[in-house]
Amino acid sequence: MTRLLHTDRQSALLLERAHVRVDDERVVCDTVDETVERTFNVPHANLAFLLLGQGTSLTQPAARQLADEGVVVGFTGTGGAPLLMASYAIYRPTDRLHRWIAVQPREDARLAAAREIQDRRVASLENIPERVSRVFETEAIADVLAKYRRNVGNAGDVDTLMGQEGRFCKDLYKHVAGEIFGIPRFKRDPGGRAGERQPDERARLLNEFIDQGNYLAYGLAAVGLWAHGIPAGLSALHGQSRAGGLVFDVADTFKDAFVLPVAGEVARKGPKDGREQEFRARLIDAFDEQRAMKHVFTNIDRMIEAGECA
Repeated sequence: MTRLLHTDRQSALLLERAHVRVDDERVVCDTVDETVERTFNVPHANLAFLLLGQGTSLTQPAARQLADEGVVVGFTGTGGAPLLMASYAIYRPTDRLHRWIAVQPREDARLAAAREIQDRRVASLENIPERVSRVFETEAIADVLAKYRRNVGNAGDVDTLMGQEGRFCKDLYKHVAGEIFGIPRFKRDPGGRAGERQPDERARLLNEFIDQGNYLAYGLAAVGLWAHGIPAGLSALHGQSRAGGLVFDVADTFKDAFVLPVAGEVARKGPKDGREQEFRARLIDAFDEQRAMKHVFTNIDRMIEAGECA
């Protein structure tokens, strides 16, 4: 049986307070809303990544059917993040794994691959944000991107590039939050610790949305690596001892371009019930409309090719 390629599938589906089961060879989910029970189809043959949030359960037959179709299943915490656990299968193609294994141990090749990752990051920020946000102005970050592109090219080793990346992120968040979305003095503080440190509620929301959006991006990156059978620990840039470093590397190629525009546009409206749901729905729609999964697979290949050419 021919299965749909992951590049052509719906990127992600997030379910909360639902029971996922099999009904007549279909994967379905049951939800209860104010005592009204509803059943919906889960498009498992056209799905890359299924996120199960709070209050969800999954039957064994449903897990088997999702696995047969190559759907990566992840269990998430509050607000759709963090990713607590994800499925992984060992029976995957090995051609790209063999190529990456030849690249990853060589420092010069790993640096070339890391540079390519960051070049793709800059290119995505130049081309994608204005497609997913009505108010994002790429021109406002043009100088930040140009400076980072030069620094990436001049970095002589992976550690230097990591330092350049840290400074780039601070500059990027400052310009996106303050100059594009009118949220001044924003300070990025990952992991939900920013509540007392942010100057206003819009900044707190932006920080939380970036956390949630990044985890969704990590899920898509994990799908691409899983489909190729590449272990996530074989990183290019994000630490040789970090268990999932390659997931962060691959996610870097596209996450800022999707997450920051949508997070900023929703956060600048200020606190209100339903903002989290609005943000997640808009981001997942953006992933699908702009074919984020295709970006993942294309950029994995570019990363490998750059390392092979070093």
